[in-house]
Amino acid sequence: MVQETETDCYQKCSIRSPCEHHLQIIKSELGENDERFRITENILFHWMDCQPHFPKNYDKSVVRNFLRGSKHNMDRAKQKLEYHFKAKSYFPEIFSRRQVSKDLIDTLNAVKMTPLPKLTKDGSRVFILKISETDSDKIDFNLIPKAYFMIYDVLLRNPNPAAKEVAVFDCEGTNAAHLMKLLGMLKTMIPLLRQAYAMRLKELHFINAHSGIEKCISIVKPILHPKVKNSIIFHQDSKSLLDHFGRNIIPINYGGKAKYLNELTEDWITILKENEPWFKDQESAKICESVIMKPQKVSFKEHVGLEGSFRKLEID
Repeated sequence: MVQETETDCYQKCSIRSPCEHHLQIIKSELGENDERFRITENILFHWMDCQPHFPKNYDKSVVRNFLRGSKHNMDRAKQKLEYHFKAKSYFPEIFSRRQVSKDLIDTLNAVKMTPLPKLTKDGSRVFILKISETDSDKIDFNLIPKAYFMIYDVLLRNPNPAAKEVAVFDCEGTNAAHLMKLLGMLKTMIPLLRQAYAMRLKELHFINAHSGIEKCISIVKPILHPKVKNSIIFHQDSKSLLDHFGRNIIPINYGGKAKYLNELTEDWITILKENEPWFKDQESAKICESVIMKPQKVSFKEHVGLEGSFRKLEID
């Protein structure tokens, strides 16, 4: 297994560790007790090591955060880990050759997607996405899932937990061509997040949204968790966003005090480069299909609620 070391990458990309008071709030939300956590994680590690088809070079810190994301439900954590390690074989275009190439850097500069440095009062992590390139033909939409999961996998190495995840989409400059391509991309990303990751998505926020965005949401809604469907929030302006999250969390672009999105993007490009050896090592951490003892019913190809051709969809 990968040697577990605490790197300084979170300081370099400005990810702040929660104070002790904040950490207790997060642990309370997760139902986490330190002694119980040590026992359950060791049971999970032992179970994984006894599975002949599971990888042996998995990163313990990543597995630990799967347990937290499952709120310490052992069966749920096991199932998601099985899906997770299978997905790495099923989607080589996302999980193989994870290098910070020029094309990947261009994608991150065209589509800003970055976690914000500070957690919310209830311990949730805020992730902002904004398309900066107005010409959709200049964006490699196939690289967006790859870049996103590279960032998210680095976050899973964080020794400090987050209670939940919050996504903020800045829709300024997003046009119909962007939306059509984004919908195709989400056909893969959302099932992966739901089945192969232990993400606890709390809210979806939209700022600078137009009617086309609302149509997209109506299409994606069927595969969202019921709680998330009821937690979609539209902001009329930056003030509404600041009122909800506070100035200390939101980037300067929106009147807050956190770094500019461009700066945060540069931070994460640097941190992804520094994690390239880890990505290379973990690429082989997959389910070994040849030693599976019984048939496994794991499918990522059933994109419930997104069947049919998007060409039939009209977006203003």
